[in-house]
Amino acid sequence: MATFISVQQKKTSEVDLAKPLVKFIQQTYPSGGEEQAQYCRAAEELSKLRRAALGRPLDKHEGALETLLRYYDQICSIEPKFPFSENQICLTFTWKDAFDKGSLFGGSVKLALASLGYEKSCVLFNCAALASQIAAEQNLDNDEGLKIAAKHYQEVFPVLAAKHCIMQANAEYHQSILAKQQKKFGEEIARLQHAAELIKTVASRYDEYVNVKDFSDKISRALTAAKKDNDFIYHDRVPDLKDLDPIGKATLVKSTPVNVPISQKFTDLFEKMVPVSVQQSLAAYNQRKADLVNRSIAQMREATTLANGVLASLNLPAAIEDISGDTVPQSILNKSTSVIEQGGIQTVDQLIKELPELLQRNREILDESLRLLDEEEATDNDLRAKFKERWQRTPSNELYRPLRAEGTNFRTVLDKAVHADGQVKDRYQAHRDTIVLLCKPEPELNAAIPSANPAKTMQGSEVVSVLKSLLTNLDEVKKEREGLENDLKSVNFDMTSKFLTALAQDGVINEEAISVTELDRIYGGLTTKVQESLKKQEELLKNIQVSHQEFSKMKQSNSEANLREEVLKNLATAYDNFVELVANLKEGTKFYNELTEMLVRFQNKCSDIVFARKTERDELLNLLSPSPQPGLHLLCFQQIELLLLLLQPQPQLQLQLQPQQALGPLHQLHHRLLVQLPLHRPRDPRTPPIQGILGIAKCPCPWAIIRTHTASITCHIHQCITRALDRLLTQDPSSLHTLSLSPHSSLTIHSSNNVSSEAQLVQFKGKEIPSLQ
Repeated sequence: MATFISVQQKKTSEVDLAKPLVKFIQQTYPSGGEEQAQYCRAAEELSKLRRAALGRPLDKHEGALETLLRYYDQICSIEPKFPFSENQICLTFTWKDAFDKGSLFGGSVKLALASLGYEKSCVLFNCAALASQIAAEQNLDNDEGLKIAAKHYQEVFPVLAAKHCIMQANAEYHQSILAKQQKKFGEEIARLQHAAELIKTVASRYDEYVNVKDFSDKISRALTAAKKDNDFIYHDRVPDLKDLDPIGKATLVKSTPVNVPISQKFTDLFEKMVPVSVQQSLAAYNQRKADLVNRSIAQMREATTLANGVLASLNLPAAIEDISGDTVPQSILNKSTSVIEQGGIQTVDQLIKELPELLQRNREILDESLRLLDEEEATDNDLRAKFKERWQRTPSNELYRPLRAEGTNFRTVLDKAVHADGQVKDRYQAHRDTIVLLCKPEPELNAAIPSANPAKTMQGSEVVSVLKSLLTNLDEVKKEREGLENDLKSVNFDMTSKFLTALAQDGVINEEAISVTELDRIYGGLTTKVQESLKKQEELLKNIQVSHQEFSKMKQSNSEANLREEVLKNLATAYDNFVELVANLKEGTKFYNELTEMLVRFQNKCSDIVFARKTERDELLNLLSPSPQPGLHLLCFQQIELLLLLLQPQPQLQLQLQPQQALGPLHQLHHRLLVQLPLHRPRDPRTPPIQGILGIAKCPCPWAIIRTHTASITCHIHQCITRALDRLLTQDPSSLHTLSLSPHSSLTIHSSNNVSSEAQLVQFKGKEIPSLQ
């Protein structure tokens, strides 16, 4: 019974999936919430699933295949839910070539890419490879075994895109026979030539699995005969391959399409997590919402500040309360009490003192983040200049553009914050003395306010009543604004379902249209109330100014009264500035603390991508500069020792050739080059002995290892050793005893006349070469 072909699985390096995914989850979802904890646990489970599927050789049975399929389904499921890219969640996956046998000094060819698509392709390949191995293990003597084998091969074909060179070559061969029968001798030759090329490809790539020598000889004989007949008899034009009619196809077995999920037992670990496009739409929506809310709140606060400024300039309501002229108006007393309850001048001093520390902390985080990018980019540029076109990965300056743009934005924000801090400090210095006065007890405050002659009795006048009514209405408008501000901040609406519905219906999310419509529906009523409040205040202020003019005409005017009114105005203005300063400083502190969190996340992104780039860089360096294999671990130390020996006079360094039979798959003869120092040379007991293996090379060139694996030895030493070993085969073995390196890097071959007669015979390629002990 014929044996079916199976495919070897690819091997991969271990990758920690949990760490970068957990970081993204912690940055994206609220801290301490059940949602975050659930997704973090799912990330750990995903990492365990990869280790189970790829971390060890799998047995050839259905359970192992099910594990592979579940891992493939899971990475297909998370692909739209996490932003896998070089500058976001950067995971580098390293896989070895399944068909490369490797070499004596290096393993199979491997490739490292920061691409989840690459991981998916390799895992899918392993699924097909394991399915082919399970199919090949079946008992083909019964129907059940044949059915199982056929089922698995149906799964393999669409995944591997199985090589059909042999079958195509066979088809071309039979089509050439048909062309000969139809007297199309040129087509016969063209098809035989194509068949020969296909079978040559098979012989070069898959000789380990199939033997095509007989079929190749058969095609060669037919092609030689066809060319001979055409050259001497028919002289028919040989068409190009592209001009030949394609051979018809017959579908014998329908392959099973790859539909995700492949596994029937698949359960999505991140089932509740929304796709990245929805996450991005939610972030954009939240930004639009924040802009709308902040804009409305800013309009109301500016209007309140304007109203307070107008009232302070008119000395209201203190002017209508200060009829006697020798007591502190009640409104001023209320303002003084409020300032004292809020901590007074000490609160402002403490908040201002903290700002530089918060600013410096944020600057240090930003500078450190950009330093990480700068150092990695400089290293990347140096290696790119060293390896040139061999350094095939995305340049760091291109990859870091989004991060650098983000860093520039943070720098701009910090510069604006510094400017705003300066304005706050200037305003504070301008009103500090008056704020200190508001913090005094009532007797001291009353003593600091100039007294004035009692004014005419105006308590029952219509103007005072109108002013009091207008001021009461203005206070109500201010209180309504506080309620509107709270309402604007408290509105919360989850847009996830809206965006998921749009994604399911249209395949894309028109975030702007959906967000604008929903924001208008949710906040339309509140923004209308904000505009009505602004218009109402505008009319009230006009009426207050008109009534105050009439009040000023009725009020007795003198210098003492004017001085008293000026002090009261300053106290009212100082209170308004105190309230605004405290609010601004608290917002500034909150801003810096929130900015710190954002900068820490930015720093984490920078450190993550730099770490991923370092891992990728090390992988690429290993490919471009392979490390010595096991058995060559002393190479670096010995090379350094050789260089040190050449810098100072020392006894001669002896080189000896000694054979060793290797147990490799080809059972070829290998040789080791041993280096040892004479026993009379004093050595530092802390230094390990230099004797050890420098390298192993395949026959027929036992010293090729020097050309291959001693790049760090100086070129002159390299050439000297190579020339000496080359001469070793051409000289008379009986006269060669010692190869030595002098302190001046010259290499000498000593004859038997100049050395001790004690020698040991060493068998080397059928020759006996004396060498010293």
